[in-house]
Amino acid sequence: MKLLESVFWKILPYIPLIFLFSIVVFFIQHYNAKIPRENIKEAIGTVTGYQVGGTSMRPAELAFSVKGKKYIIYISSNYDVGEKFVVEYEKNEPKINKARIDKPVFLTNEKTSITVGIVENYNPNYFREISFIYFVNGNKYKQSYEPIKNSNLKYPNLREGNKYKVKYWNENPKRSIILLDEPTTESLNY
Repeated sequence: MKLLESVFWKILPYIPLIFLFSIVVFFIQHYNAKIPRENIKEAIGTVTGYQVGGTSMRPAELAFSVKGKKYIIYISSNYDVGEKFVVEYEKNEPKINKARIDKPVFLTNEKTSITVGIVENYNPNYFREISFIYFVNGNKYKQSYEPIKNSNLKYPNLREGNKYKVKYWNENPKRSIILLDEPTTESLNY
């Protein structure tokens, strides 16, 4: 009982910060939803590091440039330096932006290969996440990211345990994209 009480008192001061952060995220998403689609442009953002300070769960910094000016978005700490995602921004005000974690990308000069992966977890609803495992050269990799909105409508047969092709970067196989348009019956390449 003392342990629970101790944990409670350690967490209590952070509850207002978590609440405030949730409100800010809600308003940013709400504001971005109001931007007319014709005013939204896209750029490629690259994870360049992690926010300084703190001891754990430091947000990753996703950097992108518009007309030579650099912008930073903070995203989950789950991503590795070098991973790239589409960033949507308001064409006249790039500070108004959104990282599209559901849209990981590779540049044309990044050499990639294909393997087979299996969906380990899929939640298209409130805590939207898809995670999958795959093997490259005998090493097991696990990757997760946010699925596209309405993925349950676009991919009605997507289930945990289903196999799909996975595209990965040859230099760092942790960077990968599960190709949900390419289901497969091939076995995993252990």
